[in-house]
Amino acid sequence: MVQDRLLNWARWCNGWVGPVRQTRAASAEGNYIPELGDVWEPDEIEIEIDELDAERVEKAITELGPWARKMLRFRFVDFPDHQSYTIAQRLRISEDRFINELKGLIRRLEWMLNEQKPGFRRDSAN
Repeated sequence: MVQDRLLNWARWCNGWVGPVRQTRAASAEGNYIPELGDVWEPDEIEIEIDELDAERVEKAITELGPWARKMLRFRFVDFPDHQSYTIAQRLRISEDRFINELKGLIRRLEWMLNEQKPGFRRDSAN
């Protein structure tokens, strides 16, 4: 699915997608180290990045043009946890325009990526 490929591309662009991970408390207690060590440390979830696919997605996005790249980058890389309204404000367009153009871009990108599959041609009559 193209959404999964875009998330992989976003991770490839900056290494992490989502809110900033906080590593300690934001108060004076943040400097406290318990005698047992970090007993509340959650297990790290390791997500592998498919670099080859991310490079294919990057190439396809580049072919869409600078405005499309900016829209996709804002949505998936720079502000993945923001509402579409705030992303549209940053782009200085209406929310409806942002949603409609983003849907169209994702459809075009999906078509472009399907065309790039090795050994697959849409015009073959096999």
